Amino acid sequence: MDECHRSIYGKWRHVLEYFDAFIIGLTATPYGQTRNFFTQNLIYEYRHEQAVEDNVNVGYYVYKIETEITQSGSSLEAGSYVARRSRQNRRLNWEELDTDVEYSQRELDRDVVAVDQIRKVIQTFKEKLFTDLFPYRRIVPKTLIFAKDDSHAEDIVHIVREVFAKGDEFCQKITYQSDRPEELIAKFRNDPIFRIAVTVDMISTGTDIKPLECLVFMRAVRSSGYFEQMKGRGVRTINPDDLRAITGDATAKTHFIIVDAVGVCESVKTDSQSLPGEPSSTDPNAPPGRDPNQIIDTISEDRVIETGFSDQSFTQARTVIHAFKQFINENMSELSALQILCRVPEAHGTLSEDNLKALQEALLQHPNSLSRESLWLAYKKRSPESVRGDTEQPTDLISLVRFAMGYSLFLEPFNATVKRYFEEWITDKDFTLEQHEWFEMIRNHIATSLDIRMSDFEYAPFAELGNGAKVYELFGDELESLLKDLTEKLVS
Repeated sequence: MDECHRSIYGKWRHVLEYFDAFIIGLTATPYGQTRNFFTQNLIYEYRHEQAVEDNVNVGYYVYKIETEITQSGSSLEAGSYVARRSRQNRRLNWEELDTDVEYSQRELDRDVVAVDQIRKVIQTFKEKLFTDLFPYRRIVPKTLIFAKDDSHAEDIVHIVREVFAKGDEFCQKITYQSDRPEELIAKFRNDPIFRIAVTVDMISTGTDIKPLECLVFMRAVRSSGYFEQMKGRGVRTINPDDLRAITGDATAKTHFIIVDAVGVCESVKTDSQSLPGEPSSTDPNAPPGRDPNQIIDTISEDRVIETGFSDQSFTQARTVIHAFKQFINENMSELSALQILCRVPEAHGTLSEDNLKALQEALLQHPNSLSRESLWLAYKKRSPESVRGDTEQPTDLISLVRFAMGYSLFLEPFNATVKRYFEEWITDKDFTLEQHEWFEMIRNHIATSLDIRMSDFEYAPFAELGNGAKVYELFGDELESLLKDLTEKLVS
């Protein structure tokens, strides 16, 4: 019996109890009542942590966005002109307030819609998207936003399109009120243009959208099991090639990110669940006799209080770093790059671009999909004081291995390390200004390619300044030994 946390209730329970047979239940969220139905007879348990290790699921980081109105609500003074919007048809009527109106965060988006609160959250999400959340990307990752109800979802869609300056295809609502919602789900799963979906309950359980990399919570969740189901939308793994077909600048799905805009990850939850069935078009928690209109607050200005990764993110960071160190130890005898970087006695020669490419491919094939970007992010979360800058290019894998093995006290882009080693190497050299400039170009080439050959001087930037003939004129018979000495200094 699949989804047994829901299937044991109502008329289905009578069906189950009618037959004299063994019943085996399957569920991702076993509530207390579910466990009692099966007399606490847990046969097998497969936890998320084990699923991540087995490459069935990916882990996640939690990023908080807190604003004043989200935390404390706001107020409107008597005499202010506000719009009242019908809950049924969203028609607006403007009027002057007779008395002051104060509203708490509990009334937000239920009785009062604070337009700037939604806008501040979405603006902050956009601002942090390519700096904090996905710093090595330029395409908005597939994102699912959870709204409080259908009307709230409409408001969010409108503001997302406005803030991102994108058309209707970029962000769409997928709720039970949408036109052909199942088609929209399929489109969201496969369409590279459709980047952000806003839902209430429809995609919260039982729907696989593997390219999904970001969940934004703009609604509270009281049920612990339901929250786990909602988080489950982001855990699905996907083949890197399939992911790149949808999100062109992604390398692999190594994790997903929860953006918590309402404190949902820290709130106390109960062991309860929503009853099965589609939600009504109005708020099911609405008290009887509630005002049929919402106040639209376009006056209050919100302010961001705090942004940043939460302490829960350290668990995922530790998991990734542990997997990386374990990978190094288990593959040192197989991968030449690791032998050279870890100074194994049997290692021969200097590190090459092909060695590094083999290391990169092996990391991506690891069950945890250990991409360079995900490793860098993990170290930034665990040891921010030891990380200088962001990863820039594939050669930064060198810095990651050296840092993981304790050969470096801090993690920095390989290019920065090369520049420092270069200054040490050239200090005691008696070069002319022109020779110095040529070696700076050679240094930059080695920083990306890990070596330099005479044939490289026939291409930019060397070719424009005289190519191989010029460099030989400048350094003569010492050129080969100088290049070998510099390469060993920068790369070994």
